[in-house]
Amino acid sequence: MKIRTIAYITLCCLATGGCQDDATSEGYDKSLSINIEEQELKLEENQTDTLHITVKQELPKLKQDIIRICSTDSNTDFPFEIDTIYEESTNRYAIVLADKGTSNLYNRNVYLSVSTGNIDKPYEKSDTFHVYKSFFTDLPVVYINTPEGQNVTSKETWMRDVSICIYDEKGRLTWNGMTEIKGRGNTTWTYPKKPYTLRLEKKSEILGMPAHKRWILLANYIDKTLMRNHIAFFLAKAEKTSLEWTPRGEFVDLVFNNRHVGNYYLCEQIKIDENRVNIYENGPEDTDGGFLLEFDKNFDEINKFRSATSGLPVMIKEPDENDLTKAQFNFIQEFINDVDKKIYASDFAYKRDYAQDVDVMTFVDYYLIYELTGNAELGWPKSCYMYKDKGGKLKAGPVWDFDYATYGPFYYYYRKGPSNTSIWWFARLHEDPAIMQLRKERYNTLRPSLIKALDEIERVRKYIKKSAEENSRLWPIDQYDINKDEKKSFDEAVTLLRNNLQGQFEWMDNNI
Repeated sequence: MKIRTIAYITLCCLATGGCQDDATSEGYDKSLSINIEEQELKLEENQTDTLHITVKQELPKLKQDIIRICSTDSNTDFPFEIDTIYEESTNRYAIVLADKGTSNLYNRNVYLSVSTGNIDKPYEKSDTFHVYKSFFTDLPVVYINTPEGQNVTSKETWMRDVSICIYDEKGRLTWNGMTEIKGRGNTTWTYPKKPYTLRLEKKSEILGMPAHKRWILLANYIDKTLMRNHIAFFLAKAEKTSLEWTPRGEFVDLVFNNRHVGNYYLCEQIKIDENRVNIYENGPEDTDGGFLLEFDKNFDEINKFRSATSGLPVMIKEPDENDLTKAQFNFIQEFINDVDKKIYASDFAYKRDYAQDVDVMTFVDYYLIYELTGNAELGWPKSCYMYKDKGGKLKAGPVWDFDYATYGPFYYYYRKGPSNTSIWWFARLHEDPAIMQLRKERYNTLRPSLIKALDEIERVRKYIKKSAEENSRLWPIDQYDINKDEKKSFDEAVTLLRNNLQGQFEWMDNNI
């Protein structure tokens, strides 16, 4: 039997000041109770889903012929509404909620409140459930809501009290909690589609990746294929590589303040951690401890210096500005200056004493990834990471930042070979015959695994196609000419990337 009302039923967005049980009302039905059978509802565009509730009362029958939806935020309308209420059996009712067809995505915790009594002094009971609107791309979906729907405008200041929910590709809620958020990147931050850094309230496993607080949402705005970073990470994880850790990541759709803002790559931030760059973490009494360094011409960290011989811009990422001691700063500066001096010594290829301080194999494997992808960032340098464990050598990696002018536009850059003196230590090391021999050996060892990247491109093409095409609609980039695919369709751009990478393999087969 279809009915208009069962009582005074109100849906309210869960927030401070939301619906509460009225324990102070006197003379009304305190035996009232309700139970919601579903913990969450999933709505499709212009579709419905049903909430089932059981209502118990012993005194007056449920009163007040009013049903309405309200939000505790007076500026926010519910993007869904009550379509129908009907009684299924005694005291058991079905409430059909309908999406309003606004195309907005949402992810809400909601109160269902049932009242009995009169209009002035109703006695109220509440229960909660979760309602969200699914997306059509079959990728995991990340929902982020900032206080009062604010935009993230700073790379320096963390925005607090931000909620985040993550659903996997099967629509299952895998994480729900709070985070801090800020912008990130240099050139990428200037684009309209913004990249973000997240700092979760607690260390958490995300989409199967090991637990940590710090995560990155890469926008990949300038990359029509959206996969340049992912494929570079895939290459760096080749079997038998000496590169000890490379960021893991997952493609997701991001819903920011109830608005779908496109395809993002949710990945691990480069940090010292047992599940990431697994080296010793310096304490205040340590000197020769673990150091995470970034070589970058932007030179925008607090703790930084230029190497004494070649003037390389060296930034100390960890220990960070709150923990780094003067003794630690002096130690790593002296260490890098010593390496710099040895590499640029006139007899360096004869003495090879730089190898006492540098893990040569990691430098060669790292270089091969940049050569395969044609990433010219190595030449500035930009986003070039290295690390040193306590008592250990300087190691190259992890690889990072492959969205800009890669897989084609700058392949000629590396084909100059050892004459390409703009790539600092790497070009200098190529003047050492032992390095050139090792480079050939390492390429031949890694190639059977590296070539699998061509299959990975095809797998990702199929997996993200729907999301990528919607992303292209949201964020057209045909005004640019950086990766030489901006005016192409997603499929055309992916085919170009694959063909270029295959061509680079063929070139390296004959020239390494």
